Amino acid sequence: HVASAEASVAVDNIIGGKRKMSYRAVPSVVYTFPETATVGITEEQAKEMGLEYKSTKFMMAANSRAAVMGGPQGMVKIITGQEDNILGAHILGPQAAELIHELTLAINASVGAQEIAHTIHAHPTLSEAIMETAQGVNQGFIHII
Repeated sequence: HVASAEASVAVDNIIGGKRKMSYRAVPSVVYTFPETATVGITEEQAKEMGLEYKSTKFMMAANSRAAVMGGPQGMVKIITGQEDNILGAHILGPQAAELIHELTLAINASVGAQEIAHTIHAHPTLSEAIMETAQGVNQGFIHII
């Protein structure tokens, strides 16, 4: 997926554009059962970099869609910096490869956890787990198990 993005930038620049490739937030997916997806930095990397951060984890068992699907349990973890900015995100569970993109966009567009928390998500959906995790960063969880 990085090569496709690089090709798009190259083609745009060949025809006169001035785009630059950004590697700020590149999602990574492992197609296991359950799926795993990650973007940005880990807690360990935040520690090594000397960053002040907060790690918030929401268990998929509290997500109604995941429960109805009866699939594997999992979790969403969001790592935020001092300014509510998202530094990294990690998802383990059903459709992790599809869910990681909201958090990839958030990192690229500098969208904070509170903005995600205040964004209406359809119900019942797996993506509500991202909203719930973002709510947990500043306000606490609505659904917990």
